Amino acid sequence: MSNAITAARFPWLRALLGDPVPCAATIVLAAMMAAAALGPYLAPFDPLAIDPIRRLQGPSAQNWLGTDEFGRDLLTRPLYGGRYTFGTGFLAVLVGFCGGLPIGLAAGFMRPLDAVLMRFNNVLLALPAGMFDLPRES
Repeated sequence: MSNAITAARFPWLRALLGDPVPCAATIVLAAMMAAAALGPYLAPFDPLAIDPIRRLQGPSAQNWLGTDEFGRDLLTRPLYGGRYTFGTGFLAVLVGFCGGLPIGLAAGFMRPLDAVLMRFNNVLLALPAGMFDLPRES
C-alpha cells in the first residue's frame, strides 16, 4: 500500500527511480553539491598557497590531481570554488524565475502584450549570434 501512496503523491519520484540515467545524474549532482558545501573541510591544502618548488607535478599520493604552474593543489581549488559556482547558478535561475514569471503571466492573461513580446523576441532572434561580442585584441 505504501508504494501506491508514494506513486500517487509523487509521480516525479517514480519517474526518477524508474530510469537509471536521471537517478545516476541526481546522485552525481548531489555528490558535487556536498563536496562543494564541505570543501573547506575536505580540502587537503590552502587554495591560495603558492609552492614554486612543487609546480606542474602530476597526480601523486599527496596531490591527487597534481599541481598547477604556481604549485597550488588542483583538487583543493575546485572544492573551494564549487561553492561560488553553485551559488552563481542558483542566483541566475532565481533572477530568471523572478523576472520571467511575471512577464509570462502578464503575457498569458493579456493578448496584446503577448503579441508585443513575441515581436520583441523575433527581433532578438533575427540578430546575429556574435553581434554583441567584444572585439578581440590581436
